[in-house]
Amino acid sequence: MEVVIRSVSGSAGEQLFLRADTRSFPEATARKLEAAVARLTSQSVGHPHPFDAAAFRYELQIRERPGDRPLTLTIVQNDLDGPVVAVREIFRLIAQGSAGADG
Repeated sequence: MEVVIRSVSGSAGEQLFLRADTRSFPEATARKLEAAVARLTSQSVGHPHPFDAAAFRYELQIRERPGDRPLTLTIVQNDLDGPVVAVREIFRLIAQGSAGADG
């Protein structure tokens, strides 16, 4: 699975934040990341929330396999419930996988 996270705001524009491919991660961390992305997807898909174009948000592009068309999710920073918590968990798992540490 490939995950690309961009931070976006009306004033600062778009910036690449993180890019990760679970194929390069230790297996246990890769599975945890894939599960976290699946939870976020189930919380977000089909539940759109209107937001101000100037609002800070994360845009996640998710590809299950190389060459797949990406699924794009937009998570608004001020939505401090499940979706933002899930994005923070994804950040933590990407950092853990990038460091090569399982656990």
